[in-house]
Amino acid sequence: MASKEGKPADRCNVSSLTESLNGAGRNGFISATNPPTKSFSANLGKLRNSQMASERQIAANRRNAKKSTGPRSANGKARSRRNAFRHGLSIKSREIPASEEDVLRLAQLLSSAGENAGDAALAAAEADIDMLRIQKYRAALIEKWRASPGSFNLQEKLDALRRYERSAFVRRNRA
Repeated sequence: MASKEGKPADRCNVSSLTESLNGAGRNGFISATNPPTKSFSANLGKLRNSQMASERQIAANRRNAKKSTGPRSANGKARSRRNAFRHGLSIKSREIPASEEDVLRLAQLLSSAGENAGDAALAAAEADIDMLRIQKYRAALIEKWRASPGSFNLQEKLDALRRYERSAFVRRNRA
């Protein structure tokens, strides 16, 4: 980007930057031939000291860290282990023993003349099975919401499902 005079435009005030570096070269870099001056080092030390935590803050941080170590009981650990598992849609169909056979069967149908299923056929079959699982889960969610409207925010749940649906759709199209 050039100014009207044809010189490169400054993105910041170069003279103030050079003054603040106090010893940096013409291009603003400190090098072995152009080391920083003592005042630069002194200013850097003041900057570091002003941002350091006090002993009292450090002690408070250590006390707080001891409180947030996660669950300690076996019951709490078992419960937290399942936090990420809500519906199982992040697991690919081929990794689920019950649907592995369905994936292989569909892949053979998709491959030409019943040959051994190739990588593309396996990927497409897995994505199709995942799409079916997502559709079943969506239908179950809607039925659950109809049975007790207002028990949860249906729109939020459906929005979360779109992530998995998009992923399966993209995988199917790539195959």
